[in-house]
Amino acid sequence: MGRISDWLDNFLMGGDEGKVVDVSSIEQKILIDKHLEAGKSRIEEARKENKKEEDAEDGLKFVINGAKLKCDLCTVPEGDLKVNFDTPTIQDKKVATVVEKDKKSLIFKGNCKKSPNSASPCASVMKLADWKDVGTVYFQDKFPLLLKSTIKCEYGGVDVKITDSAQRNEVEKIDTTGAPVPNLEAMVTDAYFAKKIDNNYKKISWSGINDEVYIVVKTIGLIGKVIEINLKDKDGIITNEKYGIIPFLQDDSDKKGKFSAVVDSNNLAVFKLQLKPSKNDKEIDEWRNKIAVSADKKAYLCILVDAGKQNPNLNITYNGKNSNNDKTSEKSEKSNYWLDIQGKWFELRRKNPTIVVDPGHGYTKGNTGAVSWIYTYKLKDKEGKIILDDKKQPKTEKNNVEQLPQYVIDSPTEWIISTKEDPNRSERFLVYDVSNKLKQLLENNGYTTLITRERGPIAGADDPTTRKARIDLAIENKADYFISIHADGATGYTSSGSHVIYPSSDNSECVELATDIFSSYNIVEVESTSPKSDVRGLQVLSQKSNTIKRKVLVELGFVTTPKDSKALFTNINQIAQQLYDGLVKNINKNF
Repeated sequence: MGRISDWLDNFLMGGDEGKVVDVSSIEQKILIDKHLEAGKSRIEEARKENKKEEDAEDGLKFVINGAKLKCDLCTVPEGDLKVNFDTPTIQDKKVATVVEKDKKSLIFKGNCKKSPNSASPCASVMKLADWKDVGTVYFQDKFPLLLKSTIKCEYGGVDVKITDSAQRNEVEKIDTTGAPVPNLEAMVTDAYFAKKIDNNYKKISWSGINDEVYIVVKTIGLIGKVIEINLKDKDGIITNEKYGIIPFLQDDSDKKGKFSAVVDSNNLAVFKLQLKPSKNDKEIDEWRNKIAVSADKKAYLCILVDAGKQNPNLNITYNGKNSNNDKTSEKSEKSNYWLDIQGKWFELRRKNPTIVVDPGHGYTKGNTGAVSWIYTYKLKDKEGKIILDDKKQPKTEKNNVEQLPQYVIDSPTEWIISTKEDPNRSERFLVYDVSNKLKQLLENNGYTTLITRERGPIAGADDPTTRKARIDLAIENKADYFISIHADGATGYTSSGSHVIYPSSDNSECVELATDIFSSYNIVEVESTSPKSDVRGLQVLSQKSNTIKRKVLVELGFVTTPKDSKALFTNINQIAQQLYDGLVKNINKNF
């Protein structure tokens, strides 16, 4: 049995197949047959598993120019994919991305079976949706197509599939005796500035001197390898040299502008930087002054990635967005530059301002703010007449201001019978919801933002002590802006209008802010006298108690009257957006 077992093992490993073996007994032959069948079964299972893995890997292949397509509703179902947009190449062919989705890119020579009598050419009726199951790395700021990607033709109602990626693995038969170890392939797919939020890196487009940011470099095939980056000063605002290397701090250390990091298991190289020359306040101010006197009050930065210096045995492909026909940059031919494109440069500003948003009132005692109402009003018919009940009395209905019919809003004194306070709609809730949305918008766009209270109602009183606490929050955090948000109140049903108030003492910065913050506001008509000087001696605008340089109080409109109140409560997101637009207008002038 020893000789038989040796042969069998050799056979299963691929040798001596088909040789005659001297089997001395039927029992031995049966045993061998069983051994063979079990071995073949294991081999077949392994082959199937390998095939499954290979198919899965093939599905992730990038698609390049010349890929083959298939549409089951075309009379000539095989088609070609033509890449018309300028992208990096693989095997000297341009990579296909999600922008390739029209008849110029998906070429079929037959007619559509779904058209009447199958008479219409596919190109004339083709209506394509968006690509699905695409890649997650960027080529020219667009996701690439994979072999598994599909796109639906909405005219025919079927998916167009990719049957061949056009990539070829051709092995040339050569004598490798004494040949050097071949270089390995690797790729850098993206590089960008980011903020770290909840252990995630969120891409950002600007920041201020002295801020902490991260540079994230995405790679393929570089895990465990060291790569380097430089940050380049496009116009030489900081460095006094076009495309000079800016010497930020990395991990609180001066690296002379030459930053390095190891690619982690997620294929990311992450660089933690402080956007300042040193810890010296004087040197930080010198950089800020350089930006302040520049034409745009910004320095434009781009990223240079070098993965080859530390890894000479790797062939590195860079997918930086800098094509030869993009002449907006001196470095346009360099594929290892990122953000070096008109409109894409990272903006380094003098400072990232700290903004305090202060929703007025919110307390259960003292000045609790104005209130909205639940209205009881008369119903009218299509002819505009009052609807009467069986007793010839006007029929009525109750609703909050958001549900109030337009005819009541247009002529409130004619149709409203009575009101009672709406516990769910008041100034305290409205201004908090607007303030919170404004805070979210600011934070999502990189601004440091604080809010002075929770939604409430808050136990306690709105009085000088609690107002001082809100002001102190701004002062302690060295805020650059203090925006107090309110809504007006009045008796009757017809008061209307919005305005902004600035401190009574001479303060050009506050006047400018008061004008800018309402430059986009149109939810409630802005009064002709806005912005207004503070004649009431408001504590939050006092130059003595509130030393924040730029501060205003915003009155959004009358929460007590039907017209303004409905406009306010039904447009909270839009109000926040318009205040954001106005505030950013002022920030861009000064920071």
